[in-house]
Amino acid sequence: MKAGQIICLIVGLVLLLPGGCFALFGIGLVSDSSDNMSGAGWMLLGIALAILALAALMFWVAFRKTGQPAVAGAKPEDPPPPPS
Repeated sequence: MKAGQIICLIVGLVLLLPGGCFALFGIGLVSDSSDNMSGAGWMLLGIALAILALAALMFWVAFRKTGQPAVAGAKPEDPPPPPS
């Protein structure tokens, strides 16, 4: 893993906490029987969706495959092996 991927993994993990909290409070307010707070609940769910989408993007960046697989014993200046 490269340093950028590790940073994205850490940021993605950190974003799970506020995203989950917004989602839980939003679900609680939407499912509450009084209608005066349901608008705030939907707003919290929208914020949770945005935060969790950003966390998912960070996980995708952290775990995607980058570059070509390394060939054993090859130096960076060597040409790539011919296709078979």
